[in-house]
This record gives sequence, C-alpha cells and structure tokens, in this order.
Amino acid sequence: MTTPSFNSASALPLLCTFFAMGLGGIAVVAALYGYYYGAFAFALLGLLFDSLDGHLARKWNVASRFGAVADACADVVIYLFFPAVLIYELGYQSPAYLVGLAALLSLGVVRLIRFVRSGLVQENDGGLFYRGLPVFWTHPLVAFLLLVRLSGVYLNGTVLALIIFGGSLLMVGTFRFPKPSNIRYVAPPIVFAAVIFFFIEWYVR
Repeated sequence: MTTPSFNSASALPLLCTFFAMGLGGIAVVAALYGYYYGAFAFALLGLLFDSLDGHLARKWNVASRFGAVADACADVVIYLFFPAVLIYELGYQSPAYLVGLAALLSLGVVRLIRFVRSGLVQENDGGLFYRGLPVFWTHPLVAFLLLVRLSGVYLNGTVLALIIFGGSLLMVGTFRFPKPSNIRYVAPPIVFAAVIFFFIEWYVR
C-alpha cells in the first residue's frame, strides 16, 4: 500500500474529523427528536471516525495543531455535548444531574485543552497513553443507561450525578490511561455496537 501524496495525506485525517463531528451533530438532533438508540448509534460511528483521524495523522506523519484543535471540537460534540443532551432527554433532569452536567462540560473542555497543548504520553517501548480519563468514557455510561431503559429501569438522579461528577474529575487527573494501539481491533466492536443500537431503535419503534 502506497502512502498518499502530501495533500491527500493531510486532508484525509481532517475529513475524518469533520465527518465525525457531523455524525455527532446528527446524534444530537436524533436525541432531541426521541430517537435515543439511533442517536447513540450515530455517536458510535462518530467515535469510529474520530479514532481513525488520529491514527492516520500519526501513521502518515501529518499531525498538525489545526488538526488537533479540530479533533478537540469534534470530541466536545461527540463525547460531551451529545451525552449531556441524551441523558437529559432520557428524563434525568434533577438539580443534582445539572450540577454533574456542568462538571462534565467544563472539566471535559479543560481536559481537551490540555490534550491539545501536550498530546499523548509516549513510553520508551512506543506505547501511547492519555493523561487522565479520556472523554470517551461517556459512551459506556450512555450505553448502560440506554440498555437498562429497555427494562424500564432508571438510575437515581443523585447516583448518576455522582458518577458523572466523579468521571469528570478523573478526566483532569494526571494518571496514565492506555490508548488502544491498533484501530483494527477497535473498529469491529464499534461497528457491531452501532448496528445493534440501530436495530434496537428499529425494534422499539
């Protein structure tokens, strides 16, 4: 496989970033219209393209400050704004949740700013690590809330707020969180999960 020319190699990761951002926007709109499971499926596809952009940029050595900022903007939509909207639309609207929501959005942005400035931590063996909990931790939380909703179960609003607040604090921590090294192992489970949630959306309709 040949490496693309400089222009195409630079453009393709950015296209993945903006496509991921667009999928995140579709997910937000779908959530507002009550298509909760389909919305999450679109967000998962956004996660896939968001993972792909950084992988391609590092592989072809075309990482740039503009790309990092664009990626952070996509992260805000996919991992912060979308989960906040979806969880609110699911009925978690207590004052405690709103406090947790404020922590999620504010500390999430702080974490992304730090990531743009300092990037990933690289070990001597080539392994890559995040500083603190990555913002995509919100997706497993959303998946859990959606799946338990199928059985008519809702978390206590205060408990959910504490989970969100705790996760938000971990995002700005300094511990190291391993980054998946090979997108070939990450992509199939993400696509499979997206298909499952699209199917659930169709089934519940």
